[in-house]
Amino acid sequence: MAGAPPPPAAAGAVPVWEDLERHAHVAPPRLLQDGVCVPVDLTVLEEEIRQGQAPENAWLHHPAWTGAQFVRVDEVAQLADAFQSPAARLVARLRSRCIPRAAIALTATVFAFGVLQLVARAGLLGDDASQAVTAFFTHGRVGYDELLLAGEWWSPWLSQLTHGGAWHLIANLVVLSFMAWRVERALGAGSLALVAASSMTVGTLAIAWLDDLPAVGSSVVAYGLWGAVLAVGFRFGDALQHLRVRGRYGFGTLPLFAVLFASSLGQPATTHVGHFFGLVGGGLAAMVVAAETLEPARSTRRAALGNAALAVFVALVPVLVQAAVGRSPVLLAGRRVPIDVPSSGASLSLPTRMADHEVRLLGMPAWTTSASSEAALFVGLVDVRADADLTEALVEQWADATLMSVQVDADTPICPPAWAEQGWQCLRLVLTDPDSGELVDHVVEHLFIRGRTVLRVGWRAGQPTAEPRREALYRHLLASLQVAEPPSLVDAREKLARNPDSPRMQYELARQLARLASTHGSPPWGEADGMLGDLSAREDAWAWDAARLRLELWAQAAESQRTDFRGGGQALADAQDWTRTWLSRAPPLDSGIHRPGVRVLAATGDCEGARAHLAELSRHDAASELIGTLSGDVARLCGAGR
Repeated sequence: MAGAPPPPAAAGAVPVWEDLERHAHVAPPRLLQDGVCVPVDLTVLEEEIRQGQAPENAWLHHPAWTGAQFVRVDEVAQLADAFQSPAARLVARLRSRCIPRAAIALTATVFAFGVLQLVARAGLLGDDASQAVTAFFTHGRVGYDELLLAGEWWSPWLSQLTHGGAWHLIANLVVLSFMAWRVERALGAGSLALVAASSMTVGTLAIAWLDDLPAVGSSVVAYGLWGAVLAVGFRFGDALQHLRVRGRYGFGTLPLFAVLFASSLGQPATTHVGHFFGLVGGGLAAMVVAAETLEPARSTRRAALGNAALAVFVALVPVLVQAAVGRSPVLLAGRRVPIDVPSSGASLSLPTRMADHEVRLLGMPAWTTSASSEAALFVGLVDVRADADLTEALVEQWADATLMSVQVDADTPICPPAWAEQGWQCLRLVLTDPDSGELVDHVVEHLFIRGRTVLRVGWRAGQPTAEPRREALYRHLLASLQVAEPPSLVDAREKLARNPDSPRMQYELARQLARLASTHGSPPWGEADGMLGDLSAREDAWAWDAARLRLELWAQAAESQRTDFRGGGQALADAQDWTRTWLSRAPPLDSGIHRPGVRVLAATGDCEGARAHLAELSRHDAASELIGTLSGDVARLCGAGR
């Protein structure tokens, strides 16, 4: 304080008080610090003050400014403007003993939510309250599915208050509290809010877009504050170099950073993506923020409020991003790569994050949006029996796989127009808990029936309720579906091309074509029928194999409701004559000839010929078992009046 006597000289210092008092009227400007008095250049002193390099607890004697007395440097009126420079204000802030209340509030909030979660998990709040609180924290994960697909806009904030256990909470609190304290001391409360918001926004958006797993924990903000501490050291290095706190900013924190980062490498659930981008977000914010500690005293409050308002806007950015991206399947998909499904002959274009997460669903290739997601898009080719009820078979398969009650939704989705024209069928299956009847999941199936094969394309939602964003994304991806010949058919064609005279290769290609022959007259049907007709004209065993397959192909086409095989004309008469010829040649026990042959006659209207052949077979005792099966087929196809 002005007018107060100077402090006593430090031990070993040269006492100069009496000499200074005697010669004050002629003495040059002097600076007294720690009992040592030295001449000082006032211009240099003022510049050092402006740069934040003024000595601490120093006294100035300059007759023109202080009279005959020593006055604390920061109380000299002529130097007041220098002490209002940004660097000087920062140094004064760091030298003061002000309490960083915002850092304490941030730490206390994380601590309170963490304790509440642990108490609820231990069941100490009572059954109902503990379950409600635990259910609340289950929505605290942030990731691609949660933020962008499910639209859980609150997940970036709640994820910072949710922890996996006591040790997770404690480790994050240690780093968070120390770094928040240092950031607020250097930059101010509003700047701390902006740094925390920036690290949370950048880190959680990076997790949602780049990470395989959702994340919880305040480590994203903690690393962001750490980045801010590093940035303060670089931004204000010149001003900090003469302070005792210099080692707590910049590279001084790297040893602690290295220890904690190395310890996290052995933890597979650690979100290194979130940590890195949180650190980057916090560091960049600290580099560019208009810190209130650098503002004049009259502007400090206004700067703090401005930074706090900007922090609120930055914290709301994830909400704006999820609203914009979530409504656009193109943006949700991002960069896509072509995917071939060799087992089905299909191909489609999938986002890279889905291409990296291939799984198996009911034995079919499937892809998920994240490693923890139960939802999946699947593509598969399956064989079905000619007499099977496909919808019933699908319901039974999903029920067996999920142990849920499965029903067909009455509001079956309509196939895309282009798919409907190609003969696709669509249905939605609802999965409910067999005990409570609560909705658990739903499945959408798109079915393309080709003979005895069915191409299944669809998705499992993985959520109790349908997610419009996920469904829009999957429908967008399925628009890229390309259906080609199955690999087995392609392989058969290639083998026949290498050995065109081989009856084995001819038969195998015809068999693969017959699997795809859904209607009479379709390209697979006609190609298969022609090849089998040629093979049946041979004089070896291949003729019999070809005849059996050709009769089965004809029987299925004749029994189909969608075929014109029964249209009459010379082709039909020739087919019936050909069938009778082989029925007459076949031994009584050759069911591969008799059963499809009788079905062909009955289904094409020659019920009299079918019954006559049954009568002929009845003369052979060895065919008694076959007679019973054939009688049922004839009765089914001909009926009582035919």
